[in-house]
Amino acid sequence: MLPLLATLAIAASLLLLDKMLTLFDFVAAEGGPVSVVWRMLANLIPEYLSLGIPIGLLLGILLAFRKLATSSELDIFRAVGMSYLRLLRVPFLLAIALATVN
Repeated sequence: MLPLLATLAIAASLLLLDKMLTLFDFVAAEGGPVSVVWRMLANLIPEYLSLGIPIGLLLGILLAFRKLATSSELDIFRAVGMSYLRLLRVPFLLAIALATVN
C-alpha cells in the first residue's frame, strides 16, 4: 500500500503543479482572484487521481514482488507449491476495488 499511495501522491502533485503554472498565468493576465486557481485545482484532483490510481497500483505490485524476489521469499513460496495466482489474489482484489472506485 505504501508504494501505491506514494506513487499516487507524486503523480497527482506533478500533474497539479503543471496545471497550476498555466492557471496562475491565466489569472494574472486576466486580473482575477487567486482563490479561483485553488478551486479549479481542487476540481481537477478527481481526474488526476483516475490517472494515478492505475500507475500507483502497477508500481505498488511490481515493487512488492521485487522485494519478495530480491530477498528470495518468492522462491520459497514457489518451492512450497504456491502458485502465482495464489500470490496475486490480494493484488487482484485490490485492483478490482480500485477499478470500481475509479
